[in-house]
Amino acid sequence: MQLNYIDYSTNLFQEVIDNTKAKVYVFDNNQNKIQAKKYYQQPFLAQSSLFLTISELKEKVFTSDKLVLKEEKLTLIFYELLTKKDKEKLKVNTYYDIIDLSAEYFNFYQELNEYNIDRIDNLKGWQLEKYQLFEELRARYIAKLEKLAYTDRTLVYDFDNFNPIFLADYQELVFVNLLESTPKERELIFRLAEEGKEIKIYNQVVKEDYNEEQLRLTDMTLPDSLEQKVELYQSSEEFLQLVNALAKLNQSEEDYLILDGNFANSNYHNLLSAQKVKVDQDSSFTNSNLYRFLDALHSLLKTADLSKGRLKLSMEALLAASYLKVFRAYYDLTELDLKNLVDLAQADYVYFDESLCLEGLEQFKVIIDEIKMISKLSTLGEYISFLEGLDKDKLVEDKYKNTISQYFGALAELNSIEEMNLVSSWNKYFKNSSEGLFRLILNYLRFKKIKSLDNNEESRVEIKDLLISSFANHNRIIMLNINEGVIPTLSSSNFLLTEEQRSKLGLRTVEEIRLKEKYLFFRHIFSSQDVIIYAIKNQDTNIDSSSFLEELRLKYNLPLQSVELNEKHYPTIIDSIFASSNNSLKDRLDITHRQQDSLKLEAADFEGQLSLSYYKAATLSSCHYCFFLEHIAKLSEERVEFEKKISPKVIGIIVHEVFETIINNYGNQIMINNGSLDEGIITATLKLKLQAYELKLPNYYQKYYHKVLFKLIAGSIKGFFEKLKRKVPNIRQIDSEWSLDREERRVFLDHQKAKVYLNGRLDLILEDENNQKYIIDYKTGSSSQEQLDFYSLLYNPDFESDEIIQKSIYNVMKESFEDGKVNSEEEFAQKLQALLQDFLDSKEYSNQYKYYCNNCSYSEICKVVLK
Repeated sequence: MQLNYIDYSTNLFQEVIDNTKAKVYVFDNNQNKIQAKKYYQQPFLAQSSLFLTISELKEKVFTSDKLVLKEEKLTLIFYELLTKKDKEKLKVNTYYDIIDLSAEYFNFYQELNEYNIDRIDNLKGWQLEKYQLFEELRARYIAKLEKLAYTDRTLVYDFDNFNPIFLADYQELVFVNLLESTPKERELIFRLAEEGKEIKIYNQVVKEDYNEEQLRLTDMTLPDSLEQKVELYQSSEEFLQLVNALAKLNQSEEDYLILDGNFANSNYHNLLSAQKVKVDQDSSFTNSNLYRFLDALHSLLKTADLSKGRLKLSMEALLAASYLKVFRAYYDLTELDLKNLVDLAQADYVYFDESLCLEGLEQFKVIIDEIKMISKLSTLGEYISFLEGLDKDKLVEDKYKNTISQYFGALAELNSIEEMNLVSSWNKYFKNSSEGLFRLILNYLRFKKIKSLDNNEESRVEIKDLLISSFANHNRIIMLNINEGVIPTLSSSNFLLTEEQRSKLGLRTVEEIRLKEKYLFFRHIFSSQDVIIYAIKNQDTNIDSSSFLEELRLKYNLPLQSVELNEKHYPTIIDSIFASSNNSLKDRLDITHRQQDSLKLEAADFEGQLSLSYYKAATLSSCHYCFFLEHIAKLSEERVEFEKKISPKVIGIIVHEVFETIINNYGNQIMINNGSLDEGIITATLKLKLQAYELKLPNYYQKYYHKVLFKLIAGSIKGFFEKLKRKVPNIRQIDSEWSLDREERRVFLDHQKAKVYLNGRLDLILEDENNQKYIIDYKTGSSSQEQLDFYSLLYNPDFESDEIIQKSIYNVMKESFEDGKVNSEEEFAQKLQALLQDFLDSKEYSNQYKYYCNNCSYSEICKVVLK
C-alpha cells in the first residue's frame, strides 16, 4: 500500500487522475466522484477507469444471492416486529411514531457492523434496558429476514460475503483523500491488497496530521504564514451576506465560487435568476406541482369526516387546496369557483358536502367523488393503480426534467412491498389504512430529488454546499454562513450511547466530526488564491461567527470588517432589485413611503342617504377610515382563519334562531301560560337547529358541545322563560325579530351630504296588560348598554314623550338579565348625532392609532400602525 501526500496548492484531481491506465478511483462522496471524472479522458479503444464512492465499492465486493433491503422496507419490518409490550416501552402508537427511531436503530447497527462490535457491555439503567430490547428485536429481525430469504447491508457487509471478482480486470485502486475509515473499510483495503491489488492513497494533508495505521486524519495543522488573500466580513442577517457577496462579484471581472456553510437550509437562491446564478442543488420532489397536488389530496382525505354514512370535506383543507394553481387546473376550477368557496368559508362553514354543490359550486362535486373513491383504497396496489392513472399532463411543469421518471420509479419501488410479503396487514400499521397508505407514499416521494431544466451553464456565479463540495481547487471563493452551529455543526451521535462510551468503543465521536469539518473549511482556503468570508453575528438571535473563523483570524492577524451594505442600505438594495427603464414601480414605492394616502369624504359616497345599524355606528365611533373600507368600499377579507372551536358568531345565530322559532311557533302558548314553556319543545327546537348548522360545527370539541355547551344553552333558554314570568307578568303581545318597514323610517340626522336613517332588528318586543313595552336583546357574548339605547331609539324615535320603555339584555351564557338604564336614550341620541355631524363635516376619512389597530383586518391598508 502506497501513501502519497499532496500540497494544498496542488490540483488534487489533476495530480491523481491517470488517462493512460485503467484504474479504480474511490472517493468519500458523490460530489468528488463527479468532479474527478471531469479530469478523465478515456484512451481510444482502451479499457475505461472506474469511479466509485466508498459505499459503492462495498456494494460491489460484498455480494449476496439474497435481495438487500433498504429504506422504507426496513422501517416496515421494524414496525412489524414490535410487540404490544415493545410499543409501550418505546412509546409507539402508530407506524409514523417509529420512522425516526427505525432510522437511528438501523444506522446504529450498521455502525456497529462497520466497527466490528458484536456486543456492548457495561451498560446500566435505561441504557441496558433499551439495549436489551434492541438486541431482542435484532434477533427477531435476523430470523425474519432468514425466513423471507432477504438481507440488508449490516448483514451482507461481512467478509464471508467478500467477492472481489468485480475488480478482476483492474490491478490498481486509488483512494482519494481518505480522511476517515472504519475498521471494516481498513480491513477491506488490506484484503484487496492481499488479493494482489495495488493500493494507492492520495491525501491532501500534512503527513504529520495523518495516522497511517488507522487511515484517518488526526489533526489540522495550519501553515505558519498565509499565502492567500483573505477578507473577513460580518453582518447581522443572512440576506445581507448574499447582497454583499453579489456586490463584490459585480465589482470584479473575475469569477468566484460561492460555498455556503448552511447550504441545505438556505433558500435565498430562490430569489436569484437561474440565468445568472447556478445553484448546485437538486430540488426536493416536494417542490414539484405533482407532489403539491398529491399532498393537497391527502390533506382532504386526512381531514374528511366520513361518519354518518356521508362525506364531509374540511373547508380549511378544501380552501387551501383550491388556492393551489395546479389543483384548480386539474379539476378545472375557475377564479369564480374559488371566490364562491371563499364566500362560503366566510359564512362560517367548516365543512363542505354534496348539499353545497349548487350553482357556482357544482365543480367541487368531482373532488368529493375523488375523495370518496380514495377513501375506499385499502392496498398499495390499489393506490398505485390510482396514482398511475392521474392526468400527468396537468400536473408536470416545465421547470424540472425528471419529475415523471422519479415518480414512476418510486411507485415501482413501493409496489414491491406487498409483493415481498413484508406486511401482514395494513390495519396493523394505520388506524385508517387509506389515509395511512397515502401518507406512506408521500413520505417515500419526499426523499426523491428532481433536476432543474434551467439553462444556467453560462452563469458566472455558482453556489455549492461547503461541507460536501468537491476537493477541486478554485482560484477565487466566497464563503457564506460561517457560523458556530453551522460549521462546525451541532452534530451529536447520542443514540443510546454517550460520547465517552462511543470513544471507549472506538466509534466515531463529535470531536472527529468536528475535525473533518475543520479540514474542509481550511482546505478550501489553502487551495485557493483569493478568499472572501462572511459570517453572521446577531446578539438578538444568539448567532455568532464560527470558532474556525476565529482561529483563522487570530492565527494570521486578519481584520474582521463589517459588511459594506447593511440595514441602512435597504432602500438602495430595494431600488436595485426593482430598477426598471422608467422607474415607475420605484416611483410608486417612493410615493407610498413619502406620504400617507388620504381618503376624501364626499357626498357621492352615500348617494344621498346613510343607513346606520348599531354595528356600523360602533365602527364609525372607533375609526372613520375603517368605516369607509368596510361599509362604503365594502372590502371583504379573503383570508379565512379556521379554528377547532365553534365560531362565537355561529353560536349567536343558533341561539337567536332557536328563540325566534320558539316564539313564532309557541308565542300564544307562552302568553297564555305567562312565560311557561315545556322543556321538550326547547330541546327539540335546538336539536333541529344544530342539524341545520351541522356544516358549521367543528367536530373537534363535539363531545363538549353536546354534553356541556348545548345543554347549557337549552337550560339557559328554559331559564329565560321562567325568569320572564317575574320580569313581564301578564304578557299581552309578543313580537320576535321586529324591524321597521322602509316607508316607516324617520330621518335621524339631516346633513347636506346625506340623510341618516337608523335600522336594525330587535330580538324581542313585549307588551304587558298595562301597555308597558319591553325590549329584550339576546347575547351569547359581550354586551353593550348603548346597543339597547340604539334599539330603543329605533323602536321609539319620539323618546321625548312620556312613554318609558324597559330595556334588557339576556346573557345566555350567564343565564341572567342585565337591565338598561331608564330614560338614557336622549343622552345617547345627542352623542350619536354629534358623532355623525363631526363625521359628515369632515373632509376626509381620518384614522388614529389605538391599541386595537394591531388586530385590525385593514391595518396593512391604512398603515396607521406603522406611523
